[in-house]
Amino acid sequence: MYQITIDGLSGSGKSSVARKVAEKLDIMYFDTDIVIDCISSELLIRHINPTSEEKILDYLRDAKIEVIGKGDDMSVIIDGVDDTNKINNPVVRSCGYTLGKQEVMAKYIRILQLKCAQNNDLVVEGFNSGVTLFPKARFKFFLTADSSVRAKRKYESLVDKGITDYKYEDILKDTEDSDRQYFNGEMAKIDVSEETHFIDTSENTAVDTANEIINIIRGEK
Repeated sequence: MYQITIDGLSGSGKSSVARKVAEKLDIMYFDTDIVIDCISSELLIRHINPTSEEKILDYLRDAKIEVIGKGDDMSVIIDGVDDTNKINNPVVRSCGYTLGKQEVMAKYIRILQLKCAQNNDLVVEGFNSGVTLFPKARFKFFLTADSSVRAKRKYESLVDKGITDYKYEDILKDTEDSDRQYFNGEMAKIDVSEETHFIDTSENTAVDTANEIINIIRGEK
């Protein structure tokens, strides 16, 4: 089993690029957004606030969650039921957007990714997964882009999902605040290995960046 890590700043296109890379290589892509949205659907059913880390943790301790599939065909099985068809709902996705900001969720996602990597060739995306999660990953990439470009992508993605609670200006502020957190302070520095490939996606489509990654992988195999 081997891993391809596609790390980068929020809004740099990691999810879209990772999905296309997995499709082309016919291996599993761990879609963090889908997993979080599926868990959000269960929290809503149980009337659990997506900001209540203690109650979220209580739920995660008892739930049996499994991720299966390849390429763009990924399913999330929760307690034996495929929850993937429950997430095409703006309320669920808005809840997922909030849930994704919780540290307990970030930690749980890392656990699921490690489990998936035990039995699958895997594409994962994140921030420092090539160092902290999969230091021996076969291929490592880090995507960057201008903050305004990243904010626009995140805003358009939310609108496409039917989430209209956020303005572009709010997303841009969140993006810039996140950048300051990542770039300033000893506890929040970007950590990448020497073999990491950096790609600026500011003027790239997801297909452009995916093709660039595929070419690098095929050239190094």
